[in-house]
Amino acid sequence: MLIMLRNLFKKRYNTFLTKILCFFLIIILIFFLFQVIVYNYYIKNLDEEIAVYNISDLKNVSDRFSEIITQVKNSMLLLYMEDETRYFTFSYSRNDFEATPIIRKIHSLVINNNPFVKDVFFFKKDFDFIITAFSSHKKDMFFDTVYNKPEYQLDFWEELSSGNFSFMYLPSGIFKSKEVDGNEITYLMPVVLKPIDSNGFLIVFLLDIKNVFKQMGQDTDKDLYIYNNGKLIYPDSAALNLNDIDFKNSNYTKMNNTYYFKKLSNNRDFLFLKTISIKIIQNKMNKVKSLFIFTVILSVILSFIISVIFSIKFNSPIKRIVEAINRGQPHSGFLTNISELNFINKNIQKLVSENININQDLNKKNSLLKAYFYQTRFKNIYTAIDDIKDLAFNKNSCFTLIYFIVHYKESFRQIANDQNKATFFLTEYIQKLIEVRFPDSLSFQIEDNQIVTIINFSDKSQNIYNLINNIAEKMQNENDYIFFTIAVSSVYEDASLLNTAYSEIFNISKQQRLNRNMQILTPKDLLNDHNKFYFTSEQEQAFSNHFLNGDNAGCIELVHNIFEINYNKDVPLSYFQKLGIQIINICIKVYNTLNIEIPETVSVDNLYNQINRCYTLEEFRNLFSVFISQLTAPINNCRSNFDHIKDFVIDYINEHYSEDIYLDLLSKKLNITSSYLSKYFKIKTGVNFIDYLNNVRLDKAKEMLLNTNKRVEYIAEKTGYRNPNSFIRSFKKSIGITPREFRNNSISAAKDS
Repeated sequence: MLIMLRNLFKKRYNTFLTKILCFFLIIILIFFLFQVIVYNYYIKNLDEEIAVYNISDLKNVSDRFSEIITQVKNSMLLLYMEDETRYFTFSYSRNDFEATPIIRKIHSLVINNNPFVKDVFFFKKDFDFIITAFSSHKKDMFFDTVYNKPEYQLDFWEELSSGNFSFMYLPSGIFKSKEVDGNEITYLMPVVLKPIDSNGFLIVFLLDIKNVFKQMGQDTDKDLYIYNNGKLIYPDSAALNLNDIDFKNSNYTKMNNTYYFKKLSNNRDFLFLKTISIKIIQNKMNKVKSLFIFTVILSVILSFIISVIFSIKFNSPIKRIVEAINRGQPHSGFLTNISELNFINKNIQKLVSENININQDLNKKNSLLKAYFYQTRFKNIYTAIDDIKDLAFNKNSCFTLIYFIVHYKESFRQIANDQNKATFFLTEYIQKLIEVRFPDSLSFQIEDNQIVTIINFSDKSQNIYNLINNIAEKMQNENDYIFFTIAVSSVYEDASLLNTAYSEIFNISKQQRLNRNMQILTPKDLLNDHNKFYFTSEQEQAFSNHFLNGDNAGCIELVHNIFEINYNKDVPLSYFQKLGIQIINICIKVYNTLNIEIPETVSVDNLYNQINRCYTLEEFRNLFSVFISQLTAPINNCRSNFDHIKDFVIDYINEHYSEDIYLDLLSKKLNITSSYLSKYFKIKTGVNFIDYLNNVRLDKAKEMLLNTNKRVEYIAEKTGYRNPNSFIRSFKKSIGITPREFRNNSISAAKDS
């Protein structure tokens, strides 16, 4: 009886339905265990994830806040350097009638350009009025009516103006304004600049700190604190004491059911502190845990139901196929009610015969498939080939790559043009030489002048360099027409590292030095890689200036010196080629600046190809001597007809004399340095740039004084002078009298005549 039950159970267990159902149940179990493991791992690493996220977030806040503060400081310094501010700073006037220019300047420089600055005010201890970005106010009313905060009253600012500091960040807080109906409440942080050379004078920027963090996408009402020199500057109050928090030489800690995170700004001016309640995180994790348990249980139940249904459905046609085969003569055919099974039966014999033909064809094309496989692995291209080792390598084997670059000389091009075909024959010849010692090796062509050989060997201690030297000796017979650069990779034991090996030999080949001899390069040559060629920014600028002036001799001498320096530094050939390309690009850039077409006789594309065929220092020198000479001649011809730089500067001044004009602006438009432009303009015109600009503006001013009745302030602004006093001084220095006297004298002369 027991034997019958065991046989029955065994028979049931061996059915397709039972096996596939068990398979699905195992998958469900693995899925369940995987989810539990992942969840437990997530819980264990929760603290670290919270720390990483919040430290990164705090760093972003710190960087952005420091950037904004830097912009504010720069705006304060720029405002202080303005003439209007300097006049106010050192003025002994005690009235606010001349405040309008300062107010306008504050608006134009600060309020219009910085959305985070709510207001700016000037405080001078000796004056009885305050100047803001919008108007002027009596000092005794300003801190009570306009910006009222108990901590920052008049006596506070008077004491602060006598202090010894440059910049100061005051704690933020609520400021009330009673200027309009009702009370306007604003949360601001004062930033104070006290110039060193002016006692009792302050420039105060009122930052809308809430808007700053709002623009940064930060909710700072509850968990962010900012300190400056140990003093809390945001928010206005907090029950935190930095000395009570022990960070233990870390950026975060966990105390009293709270996470604490800190970050010191890059300029070390601010300390940012962020807090997160552990209870909040625990509540969220409890919700996540409940959702996780519910989801896993529901997934397991649904997966089990689907597995049973799918197993039954899938077992039915398979069972009928088995029954049909058991009825006999499956090769002669059997009929069922399922058309797919009948179709399978009819094509069995056809598939068998086709399989024989395919196997024969695969054997013939095996070497081609290997070559294709290697190339895809070199370039890291995905293919449908699954088992790499079975296809390409014997088990427990090693491999190394040999990279042949064939350099064809001019003598070869004189007798043959088909470089690709020549490389093909060389590939076959190299394969014959190598397979004598390594039968499993494979050589194939990857470019019109590049060959790769894969040597597969079982003993890692085998020396392949004797073989390489033997190949090199045989190739020396063709030295009149070609020469080789041979790169040998390290020995690899894992077939999946084909792409790594190919990248290695490619980088090794880049260490080829300047000569026309055969070179064998190994991984040791990578240790001598200089990484870059020598071509400083000063040398680039010097070459650009010589070329811009059409100085053929100067350009060639400088290029030859650069080539000589790099040659003495033993710079590889590949970097020499990059250096040549950079020189070409500078020439093209100068041509674009001068708006000159490159001569048709000069082919830039052909020049790039010629660079790749230069292998010695002398060849590089000769090539660029010819190229530079061809390109400097059109520049000299063009310069004899007109002067692009001088004409551009004169035309720009005549058209834009009423605007701000300075050398850096024009040098950027001309793509040259400001020092070069200044010297060049002085040589061509005989006067300095600034003198020429002032002369044009004064000529325009004299015309307006004679032909219009506009005020002097208006004429000063229209002729490019932002300060009327500067205009009057410049006019008197040049003409000898003030603008008003010039106009009156002209009117008197007209009446007398």
